[in-house]
Amino acid sequence: MAIALIVIAAILLLILLFALFTMFVLVHQQRSVVIERLGKFNRILGPGLHLKMPLFERVAGKDQVAGAANKVIMIKAAEAEAASKQLQGEGIANERRAIAAGIKDSVAMLREATGVDSSEALATLTLTQQMDMLREIGSQAGSTVILMPSGPGAVTDFFTQFAGMQTAVKAARVER
Repeated sequence: MAIALIVIAAILLLILLFALFTMFVLVHQQRSVVIERLGKFNRILGPGLHLKMPLFERVAGKDQVAGAANKVIMIKAAEAEAASKQLQGEGIANERRAIAAGIKDSVAMLREATGVDSSEALATLTLTQQMDMLREIGSQAGSTVILMPSGPGAVTDFFTQFAGMQTAVKAARVER
């Protein structure tokens, strides 16, 4: 019975010593250490004395740590950029939906107020937007020169071209 207690005590002492010696991580100056917990990246340790959980955490490597740390940083940066691009795309889609809804409301309002059909109302809105754009560009300090025909004849030409486009779109819809 005494021998069994001595063996158990020796095993417990060995486990305790193992845990004690493996729970400390010393990171030298100008170095970094990557810690993995159960095989998955957990954290990066800077210089100094640190504690880690024995058996659950391990040092991923000391000599190649800079490469592993840079790889983790690059992966996280790529993931953040992908999320940013996704949000940016959703923002652009929402902006386009809002523009389309605004145009639809404006066409409906023009139809009710003047009794014109949708294509004439849309042509009027497009012409108004062109004039607003020209005014905006001309009013900005340091704006560049844009040469666009904007006289009364040019406006008529633009309107004719736009009406022709509307007719072509209607004809294409009928052919389907």
